[in-house]
Amino acid sequence: MGVLCYLLPLNTHVMRLELSVKARYVMEFEQSLTHILNNKYETYETDSKNLLLDQYKMYVEMHDRISARRSQMNSFFISLSSGLLAIFSIVGNQGQSVKLPVVSLVVGFLGSVLCILWHFNIDAYRKLVERKIKVILEMEEYLPFYCYTREGALRKQAMSGKMYLRPTSLEKLVSSVFGLVYFVLAVCSLLNLK
Repeated sequence: MGVLCYLLPLNTHVMRLELSVKARYVMEFEQSLTHILNNKYETYETDSKNLLLDQYKMYVEMHDRISARRSQMNSFFISLSSGLLAIFSIVGNQGQSVKLPVVSLVVGFLGSVLCILWHFNIDAYRKLVERKIKVILEMEEYLPFYCYTREGALRKQAMSGKMYLRPTSLEKLVSSVFGLVYFVLAVCSLLNLK
């Protein structure tokens, strides 16, 4: 009991010391962040400029990788959807050995679920890319030239008066067409079961 009385104040003192060290690091981080946000690229020291430029390059590379993953995700879902339709056509050519309405119901249901998941993934990637671009645009404010801002301005200028379909809109259209095919397949199979 006596030893605990001596250790308890020591433990409390160590915890206070750890909290004060953490608070100091947080304060230093906030000060450096405030310094970065309040100063433009021209006023940075050479090391800070290089660090900012390296962070910008890394973030743009991450943006490109996300776009590549989105393309792979679309290819994956198109392959699965095409595979399901291929399975349906193979089973349909088997003749009377398999109950076609049951198979078409299963394929229609699985395909519809697959297209719903595809749609949700498209939305998730769109939101992720939008957040990445917002951060890139914020970082550009501290660089000598605003690449993404300029690209957006040129796109708006070229598309003025014309209809512009975002890539995610086209992706959603493809997933919706596949989903419609699967839905119609499921409904027709339900009608044939009765």
